[in-house]
Amino acid sequence: RIVQEIRLELGSIPVNLSGALTVVAHKRQEAPSLLWSRLFPHFAGLQVERVLVSVEAVHVQVRRTARTASCPGCGRRARRVHSHYTRRVADEPLGGRPVEIHLRIRRFRCDTPKCPRRTFAEQVPHLAARRGRRTVPLERFLQDVGLTIGGRPGARFADRRTIAVSRMTLIRLVRALPTPS
Repeated sequence: RIVQEIRLELGSIPVNLSGALTVVAHKRQEAPSLLWSRLFPHFAGLQVERVLVSVEAVHVQVRRTARTASCPGCGRRARRVHSHYTRRVADEPLGGRPVEIHLRIRRFRCDTPKCPRRTFAEQVPHLAARRGRRTVPLERFLQDVGLTIGGRPGARFADRRTIAVSRMTLIRLVRALPTPS
């Protein structure tokens, strides 16, 4: 079967408009992170390495651009990378498709002798909370849905927008909000 691809150049980033499974790889020179951070402000400080668009979902592989990270134990900057792993974070839907961000996280070694932590993982607080499975914008959207619509109707509303969330999760997000003064 022959699949015809339609490509649109957005700056220097190719965007796939077909429904076929396509991998669009970016070189560092081709995909300026400045353009991505304009379209998606929570991508600031991140390098988009790969975008995979399928009929079911959009997968975006990203990593931090900073070479160092500060240790949460002592506050000093660390350069030595211990290891790395990939976090999967859900983002707001794009074009009716759910978006999953594959965030490459590095674990650093802290070289300070008196520091209680030997290794620590770099954090990206503007993208997702620590140990969070949803991006900050998606979390805010779900809080708004939970506040305005409620549990069951809010879950149905989110499902129509390709966001998988249960009624209890919406209620939990609302209960976690600070009380307005």
